[in-house]
Amino acid sequence: QGARQAGAQQQGVRQQKGAAPGAAQQRMPMQQGQQQQPAPAQPQQPAVPAIPPSQMTKDQLMNYLVNAPPAQAKQILGERLYHLIQGSQGELAGKITGMLLEGLDNSELVALIDDQQALTGKIQEALSALEAHAASAQAQQ
Repeated sequence: QGARQAGAQQQGVRQQKGAAPGAAQQRMPMQQGQQQQPAPAQPQQPAVPAIPPSQMTKDQLMNYLVNAPPAQAKQILGERLYHLIQGSQGELAGKITGMLLEGLDNSELVALIDDQQALTGKIQEALSALEAHAASAQAQQ
């Protein structure tokens, strides 16, 4: 039995005391000359911001967006824009925000966050598109 345990230790496993041969075994620390295989890489999740995007300063927002994946950056921009649009458009804020996110790239969205006049212009364009869509839907009935 001592020879069995010695052989098992050379293979990097040790039989638990009092366990029957072939029972559950424990891993031993690596022996000299053996190489540990690297753990499989796991996708790295970006850190969740401590401050909600709607309350970030422009500089905080820009720093966060630079390091965020494109889809997450779009999400953050959408949250920020929704907060800005909701004050003037109420229930339509979600629809308008979605239209802006779909029609503009991230750099244009950042510009809207910083320029209230440009944002108001884009909101008016979205409202006009919604009215035109409602009118064409009404005409088809």
